[in-house]
Amino acid sequence: MADRVHVGLGGPEALPRTSAFDLVVANILAHTHLALVKEYRRRVAPFGALVLGGMLTGEEDQVTRALVPLGFTPRDVLRARGAGPRLLLVRDGA
Repeated sequence: MADRVHVGLGGPEALPRTSAFDLVVANILAHTHLALVKEYRRRVAPFGALVLGGMLTGEEDQVTRALVPLGFTPRDVLRARGAGPRLLLVRDGA
């Protein structure tokens, strides 16, 4: 599995400019998600999944609204007691 899965810690600047991934996970504050929406579009491969956490309850709608025009489809909002919402979105194939 180590030859197929790479886990890294860092911002998008730590990645090669042309890299896109089947799964991107980010656990940061909503205002930072909003600043990174175009980067998410570049970094999530077509039909790939984007999982976002770190938002406060009520902020998930704003983040989702920013991503939908860029080709992301919301699939689920995951909620757990004592934790903020986590979004699961899938990128279109274009």
